[in-house]
Amino acid sequence: MKEQNKMIWRLSRLAATLMLFMFAVATLFFSKVHMASAADSRPFRIYMITWRGLTDVERGFQNYMTEKNIKVEYIMRDASKDQTKLPGFVEEIRRIKPDLIYTWGTPVTLGIAGSLKDRDNGKFINNIPVVFTLVADPVGVNLVPDLSSSSRNITGVYHMASAESVISGIKSYHNFSKLGMLYNSKEKNSVAYVNGVRKLEEKMGFKLIEQKYKVGADGNPTSEGVLDLLRNLKQSGAEWLLIGPDTYSATISEILGTAMREINIPAFVTTESAISWPTVIVAGLFCKYYSIGQFTAYKAEQILVNKRHASTIPVETLKRFSYSIRMDVARQLKLYPPVSMFNYAEIL
Repeated sequence: MKEQNKMIWRLSRLAATLMLFMFAVATLFFSKVHMASAADSRPFRIYMITWRGLTDVERGFQNYMTEKNIKVEYIMRDASKDQTKLPGFVEEIRRIKPDLIYTWGTPVTLGIAGSLKDRDNGKFINNIPVVFTLVADPVGVNLVPDLSSSSRNITGVYHMASAESVISGIKSYHNFSKLGMLYNSKEKNSVAYVNGVRKLEEKMGFKLIEQKYKVGADGNPTSEGVLDLLRNLKQSGAEWLLIGPDTYSATISEILGTAMREINIPAFVTTESAISWPTVIVAGLFCKYYSIGQFTAYKAEQILVNKRHASTIPVETLKRFSYSIRMDVARQLKLYPPVSMFNYAEIL
């Protein structure tokens, strides 16, 4: 009888121990599930850096996230066209450690992520994914080695039609033999674009006439003498002025616009924001900013929700571009588009 009681007692203890163990495992499991659920419900934190305030790109980006029910906390910072603010943003990013960084334009992107040679440079962010937008030539400015893979923690969207498509677009409107460009030689984006246009001279049968903005004592471009620079272009025979993805030109759009009206040279643009400048801009070939913003958000979704590394996501642009014509300027210059263009162009 004693032996039987001992056996019952041992079995009871074993059963109690087993129940305690199972209870502990269950507690740990549900605790982890709760923690995972809490983490899943936490909004993603996106550090969003703009160059000149909010644009339709950001509106497109944010609306995409809302439509997809992706919870996001935006940390908004604006450089106000001042590159000296960027190192301060880098320091803040290191402190708050967001889930993703959004950068608008070439100066901002290079100031935050650096170029290819800066992959191990402590002055830039390398350990947090960066999604850029409105970078005209990511390869040309050495942001990525090629469009298929950045080989680092960055991806994004470029917004430019190829230089060849742009030249074809101008020739389709009104043929020319000499093309003028005024640009900021201190801006990598602009230099890369002008180099691309220059390479097409022989192939597409035109001569490129170039003028660069003057540089002040501080080493930065200045609007001084813009009228004379444009006059030189026209006197050298330029029949069109091509305004590429030049950030400085956008910064002084009012001054530039006044000078262009006085010279009365027709202009063709490559960005949506420039088509509305109050000047003699006749037409343009570009991506819509809102659509670019949505496509950029899609890239961010792949990183945040689908957990893809930025380097595995190709750098791309939209498949369709908008050819827009300002008929008020066309009438003013008596430079009317061919009738066939009305079948596909957007008339403003």
